[in-house]
Formats: sequence, structure tokens, C-alpha cells
Amino acid sequence: MKRRTLYIIFVLIFSLANCGLSLAAEEAAKYTRQACIQKVVFDWGGYGPQEIELTIRLIGDALNDNGGNVAPSFAFPYRARDQLYLQYRARCEHKLKKTQELMDSVLETVGQAMPNYDIVNETVIPSPKTISLKGSFWKKDQFD
Repeated sequence: MKRRTLYIIFVLIFSLANCGLSLAAEEAAKYTRQACIQKVVFDWGGYGPQEIELTIRLIGDALNDNGGNVAPSFAFPYRARDQLYLQYRARCEHKLKKTQELMDSVLETVGQAMPNYDIVNETVIPSPKTISLKGSFWKKDQFD
């Protein structure tokens, strides 16, 4: 009987502590997901479909192998191959600068295959059409 009581007390304490940690992680999140998404638009003029897909693969490889730096999550939507979305987890107020630095390093890696691009300074709504990763990194909002 005592073991069962101790077990129940242990489970309750563990549950409460775990709940507190979840709330603390949520409170520690400083940004909404849309505050952390940066859009990059590519100019594929003069590129054929196969060249576009090859270059997208090269860009993805360069983003994944970012010299040991933590790269943001990224997505090239299937229906909008001229758009790249980057979703940062921290320091989102610097996403424009961080994206420019990241694209400079990608340009060095990809070289001549890299098309012209514009980093678009607009709010991007998280969705399956853009990028929509969830987690404790971001505050909950109307898009969760």
C-alpha cells in the first residue's frame, strides 16, 4: 500500500514538474513563427526545368552543409519553385541580415549556377504553401 502511495506521489510530482518545464519553454519563446520566416525569390529567367531543379538541390545542399553553422529550416514549395522560405529559431529580429549572410555563403558554394535573387522583407504566414514548422522555439499564435 505504501509503495502504491509513493508511486502516485512520484507520478504527480513528475507530472507537475514536466508541466512547469513545458510552460517555461513556451514562455521562453520570444517570437511567433511568422516573425522568424524570411522569403527569398529567385529569378530563373534563362534556366530550364532540369537546371532549376539541379540548382535548387545545390542550394539545399549548401544550406545543409553551412560550415558547421546552424542553418535555419528551409523549404522550396513544390508549386512555387522560385521561392525559398527560411525559418529561424532565434534572433529573428536579425533574419534579414542573417539571410543575406547565408545567401552570400550559398553563392560562394553554388557559384555560377546561382541565379539572381531578392530577399523579400515582408511578413510570411506559416502554411503548407510556405513553411510551417512548429515547436517550442516559437510563441503560440492564431496560426497554431
